[in-house]
Amino acid sequence: MSIETLTTTILHKMPELTKRNREFFIHLMSLLVSLRGRFNFKNLSRWGLFNEVTYRQRFGKTFDFMAFNSALVSAHCSQERVITFDPSYLSKSGKHTYGLGRFWSGCAQQVKKGIEFAGFCCVDLGHWTALHLYARQTAPRQGERLMDLYIGLLREQAGELLKSSEILCVDAYFSKHDYVEAAIGCGFTLISRLRNDAVLRYLYTGEKTGKRGRPKTYAGTVDKHAPRLDVFTCFETEQGSAAYHGLV
Repeated sequence: MSIETLTTTILHKMPELTKRNREFFIHLMSLLVSLRGRFNFKNLSRWGLFNEVTYRQRFGKTFDFMAFNSALVSAHCSQERVITFDPSYLSKSGKHTYGLGRFWSGCAQQVKKGIEFAGFCCVDLGHWTALHLYARQTAPRQGERLMDLYIGLLREQAGELLKSSEILCVDAYFSKHDYVEAAIGCGFTLISRLRNDAVLRYLYTGEKTGKRGRPKTYAGTVDKHAPRLDVFTCFETEQGSAAYHGLV
């Protein structure tokens, strides 16, 4: 299937677009996949059908990429899929770039100066592939935590994301109470892992002693190498590894 045919099929599911916007987007998609060199307005006008001013004006208008990508997922992905979320760091120097700050770089394993964008992706487990859904540059307001920005973005896009999947996968950075509660409140089932320094405790389920003071809450720390079998249940063993589930 050609890029023009695929794009046309998806755009016909977006009736709010005008004919001119639809034709420009189809032309743009075919141009971007065939363009060599830098992606800028001068190069677009050199190899495309319109002049530089037209491309600048068109790029200044909004386009519902979330609806476009969601329609693409629904048409070409299997039903076995999950949503993933992860911010990505981009190196950027200068002093006047919008959103410039200090962000975590996974490649360098340290905080570096640059910009960051937070992206949602739909992973198709049936076809072993992933399709982009939505991205936005990370630009927290004065006094706003990064985690608050991520939570706000999740709540804002939850309605569209749930159309693709109810399972959300994130890394250990998001295994925090605020994000977990926000994800569950939006209707997602969250899959993640805990930080390496996380401490798990067994819940105390015994009888009350009747003594004065606060009732006992915990019954010891979890040893991941020797889990208590009265709390954890082994549900899968493969290649020398065992998987347990339990409430702690």
